[in-house]
Amino acid sequence: MTTVDITIRNVDEELLRNFKAEAVRENKNFGEATSEAFRLWLEHKNQEIHKKKGKLTDIKPLHFKSGFKDLSKRVDEIVYERGR
Repeated sequence: MTTVDITIRNVDEELLRNFKAEAVRENKNFGEATSEAFRLWLEHKNQEIHKKKGKLTDIKPLHFKSGFKDLSKRVDEIVYERGR
C-alpha cells in the first residue's frame, strides 16, 4: 500500500476532535483511522448504489383513483399539443 500526505480543509472542528479521540482509543494513528473511514464510507456508498438497482419486476403498479383513465393520452396532448 502506498501512502500520501494530504491537507483537508473545512472540516468540522468538533467532529475532527471526536474522530482523533476515537482513533487514540482504538490505538490507531490519524492516517490509519482516516484511511479506514474513507474505506468504510466508500463501501457504504457502493452498497447504496447496488441497493438502488433492482429488477424491472420489482416495480409495483400504481393504482389511481377515478378520473385518471386516459391520463397518458391527456399528458401526450399537453406535451405534444395533439388534438389542437
